[in-house]
Amino acid sequence: SSVWKVDKVPSRIEILHGMLTQSFPKTAVIYVHCSAGCDRTGEVMGSYMMWYQNKNLTAMYAADTHECGRSPNYFSTSA
Repeated sequence: SSVWKVDKVPSRIEILHGMLTQSFPKTAVIYVHCSAGCDRTGEVMGSYMMWYQNKNLTAMYAADTHECGRSPNYFSTSA
């Protein structure tokens, strides 16, 4: 899909996983955010949850909708 090429989600969630599984001497915070904070942020976090935490699409979509207060727009391609 051309959206995957624009957003580079597969490689981004690999990087995120590497960061989350590192050992840090102090508590670390990893902040994921896009311009609006709902669509691509939810896409990355939802993809991570589906790939590494075995969440299904329905659970991921519900969590994203709950966090944003609206349904995500996954069809936006203006990165």
